[in-house]
Amino acid sequence: MGKPEFIEFERVCRKGGILLNEAQRTQLQDYVNLLLQWNSRINLISRRSMENVWTEQILHCLAPWTVIRFPESHKILDLGTGGGLPGIPLAIVRPDADIVLLDSVRKKTDAVREIVRALGLKHVSVATGRAEELGRRSGFAGAFGAVLARGVAPLEELIRWAGPMLARSFRGKANLRSGQRPILLEGPTLVALKGGDLAAELRRAAVKTGERDLEVFDLPLLDEVETGLEGKKLVVVRFGGGKIGPV
Repeated sequence: MGKPEFIEFERVCRKGGILLNEAQRTQLQDYVNLLLQWNSRINLISRRSMENVWTEQILHCLAPWTVIRFPESHKILDLGTGGGLPGIPLAIVRPDADIVLLDSVRKKTDAVREIVRALGLKHVSVATGRAEELGRRSGFAGAFGAVLARGVAPLEELIRWAGPMLARSFRGKANLRSGQRPILLEGPTLVALKGGDLAAELRRAAVKTGERDLEVFDLPLLDEVETGLEGKKLVVVRFGGGKIGPV
């Protein structure tokens, strides 16, 4: 636990209000070790980011939780999970959530299933398939309070894929631009970690999918260290009548 990169990672998390207990520290370290071991056999993350896994991967996955929160016992889909990112770090800091890790590449889901088993994450399951097909199947259609996606596809595609899998029955009115953080997402919502020319991507999404209640947030933790993730944003897209308000 005393490695400088981990110490810096935890310092930045603490400053952002993400407080890790001893069990969570151990699980995150175990996850990183397993991820790097599997990555030597299967391409789960880029070779470059292996050298800075705590900042470029784990910190990036946890940074959104300085901005947003999910209710207790929320059911969450990690769409295009790859090596279990961001779903596994989230599962470690939110053991009350029911999380499904989805990827279309079986060799990746086989590896992630072994990682989940080794970590003892009983509230996490792994599925193999394409989102556009699974959204019509029992167990996925209308099953989730939130869909997470990290560098998976253009926003208009994510909106199209997430819609059928998000639950329809939620109480409350939207209050997305509350000005207070963290913001409680009572669903149904798509949460996408994005970069690049986001203005152009938002315009394309509006043309292809229609106007939706969405907001773009900065990720403050990523400004704290040299991450190589400059310009990354969090896009929250609200579907239906879900409530989004201050915690």
